[in-house]
Amino acid sequence: MNKGWRKGCGTLFLILIFLLSFAPGVFAHAVLNEATPPLNSQLSTAPKEIRYVFNERIESKLYYIRIYDDQGELVPTEEAKLSKDQKEITLQLPQMAQGIYTITYHVLSGDGHSIKQSSVLSIGTYQQPNTWYMGQISNSSHHEGISVDRIFYYISFLFLSGWVFWGMFLPFSSDQARKIYQIWLKRLLNFYLLMLITTGFLQMNSSLSGWGPGEIYELLFHSLFGWTWLGSLVLGLLGYLVLPRWKWLGALWIVLWMIAEGVSGHAITFTPELLNVVIDVVHLLAATVWVGGLFVVIIFWKKEREELVSRFLPVFSRAALVSIVLMILTGVFLASMFLPKWKYLWETTWGIFLLLKVLLVLVVLFTASLIRAKMGKGQVGDGLWTSLRVDFSAMLGILAIVGIITYVNPVPTNEPLYWHEMGNLQHVTTQITPKAPGDNQFSVSVAITKERTTVKRVEVFLKSRDQEMAPIEVPVEEVAENGAAGESQFMVKGPYLPFAGDWTIEVRILDSNDDEKVYSKDFTVY
Repeated sequence: MNKGWRKGCGTLFLILIFLLSFAPGVFAHAVLNEATPPLNSQLSTAPKEIRYVFNERIESKLYYIRIYDDQGELVPTEEAKLSKDQKEITLQLPQMAQGIYTITYHVLSGDGHSIKQSSVLSIGTYQQPNTWYMGQISNSSHHEGISVDRIFYYISFLFLSGWVFWGMFLPFSSDQARKIYQIWLKRLLNFYLLMLITTGFLQMNSSLSGWGPGEIYELLFHSLFGWTWLGSLVLGLLGYLVLPRWKWLGALWIVLWMIAEGVSGHAITFTPELLNVVIDVVHLLAATVWVGGLFVVIIFWKKEREELVSRFLPVFSRAALVSIVLMILTGVFLASMFLPKWKYLWETTWGIFLLLKVLLVLVVLFTASLIRAKMGKGQVGDGLWTSLRVDFSAMLGILAIVGIITYVNPVPTNEPLYWHEMGNLQHVTTQITPKAPGDNQFSVSVAITKERTTVKRVEVFLKSRDQEMAPIEVPVEEVAENGAAGESQFMVKGPYLPFAGDWTIEVRILDSNDDEKVYSKDFTVY
């Protein structure tokens, strides 16, 4: 019985070996034989379709091809189609602009094995995703600091524009009130021009390598900063002639001034540019109404309190409410355009100051409700004056923050990734430079401390933690004679980091003993 059992097992084993020898494809997975366009290719024009051909049939369900743009957004397409022999999937493409795209596919082979892969497609001469425009005329360290001159510039800007705006509607009829208005108009014009020249000088000092006439000319007449600064200077000087005389010219002066300011800030650097600039100008006009009205109240409170309380405050109270609502709505819109992700609010200097600004706006809303309540009850004494001063102080805080965040980058600065893993048998150093969307230099250095052991293969994969897509293989190749003694170095340059977001880099190292070690690190691309 025992002998027969052993003979039967031997026969079954021989049959199994025979079947495996003559039918090796039975247990194989589907393999990508052909890709059109090729994986990780760079094309001068956009392809009409994507086509993947496999060596064997794939399941008629659970397959797809998806495309992501350089912002990490899914490109709308029709569903991929499967050929009759079930070996080919094809995706018809819409009209695609120049740029970097990530293509990811998923299929299910006949044996039920899931196969997925991502690659990068570059079309034309692409541009890197939006970075802050002002970076091209000044170094980044300037914008990450707190610039006192910018704070005072915005205070002078909005005080003057608000004073001019309410000067067209002030109900005061006494000669004393008109004299006070003219004195403060000249003071505010002087203060504004002083701050405009100061900030312009500091900007030029940080932008120019020298003070040669040619460099100054290029900056002033061939850059957005130069045009807007010169335009603001001309408008400021015209203010001495225009503002005291004609109200309609004063209104035109304010609008032109706001446009000059709107196209010199963050709004012009994000798409859609025109809409952002219009919204920014509306935001500035709303701030002008609110800031200017509060300043009028502070200046005229002691000498014109009766007319201020009876005629001006009721009008200003309603205008201020509308202005604050407009500022909140336009501010939320602009923040959503500037910030790719809301988490940047607490990860960036810009975002933290914006949150502080929101807190001060809440203080303003609370104080404004107290002021309206006191006015409704006819309480126009010291209690109302105290609430107005609190509101004015909060407004100064908001203007100070505006002066800071206007020249601070809303998006964090990408720094190169330098990642070192110290192990018992391996020391691994991985670098990504500049670690920004688009072309990057990828480098992996491996030093194996175990004797008579060398590096057999290094594989690098990038995994998006934001999108459901297959890992992107970074095809690093060994660099001959480019490492230190006992160290192997692998490098490649290409657009394998296609869009901003949260990523994981995975480095797989196989040594000559066929032992594999896997390292991974999370990082963020802004």
